[in-house]
Amino acid sequence: MKRIREGHARIHGKQKRPTRLSITASTLQAMTQTLHHTHDDVNIHAAFCLAFAAFLRPSELTWKTWDSSSYLAHLSRGSIEFTPAGMLLHLPKSKTDQLRAGVSIPIAPSGNDKTCPVGSLHALLKKYPKHRHAPLFCRHVGPFDYEYFTSRIQTALLQAGFDPQGFTGHSFRRGAANTAIQAGIDKKDVMDMGRWKSSAIDTYISQHTTTSKLYHLSARLHHNSGPQPASPPSITSLPSLTSRPVLGVSPSASVPGTSAKTRL
Repeated sequence: MKRIREGHARIHGKQKRPTRLSITASTLQAMTQTLHHTHDDVNIHAAFCLAFAAFLRPSELTWKTWDSSSYLAHLSRGSIEFTPAGMLLHLPKSKTDQLRAGVSIPIAPSGNDKTCPVGSLHALLKKYPKHRHAPLFCRHVGPFDYEYFTSRIQTALLQAGFDPQGFTGHSFRRGAANTAIQAGIDKKDVMDMGRWKSSAIDTYISQHTTTSKLYHLSARLHHNSGPQPASPPSITSLPSLTSRPVLGVSPSASVPGTSAKTRL
């Protein structure tokens, strides 16, 4: 089967994957402008900002049912810890952490009030306080599940003037990775920020980001003059011919037939 697939690819080429678009910082800014100060909008606003800043997968911030033990596997109010530097997000479980060892994600405030993850979470917890085992995000009616989350993404994009085709619940994670790469953050550091443990990050980096990086590298190539040609030695640096000793003769030795004053 493997050889059949390889043969098919050689003849017909590899099938193109469906276009997957990124929600970048500027797209997030436009989306948050469409939200209001209602209960559901304050929750979704904070969820959008946190999904981008923490490179979250949709499964890491949504929930379908909630009971007294759900906080052990899903984000709860107790998952947020504000610090002088910003806040810590305690993620109890993720796709690559099935044993629920948990991970703490440091998140710094941004310079934009509308998309600041620290500010939006602070506003949510202050306006709608709940006990620490309550879900971090919720809505008035129904669960804060994947379907609801993606539908709010689509609606916000439409209202912001974007075609929602190609955007998914992973668009925040994808957008954060591309934004970081374009900002000059090393790929290894981006992997740490997004908790990638393999080359799977490559599927998140868009062709636009790759092309922009290659343009930048090409510009560096043109501006690099390369090694300078070696300049010939100056006349003054050349050794004097009269100072060279005769092969096999000491500089202080006398040449037969000459006086001491005519030594070489």
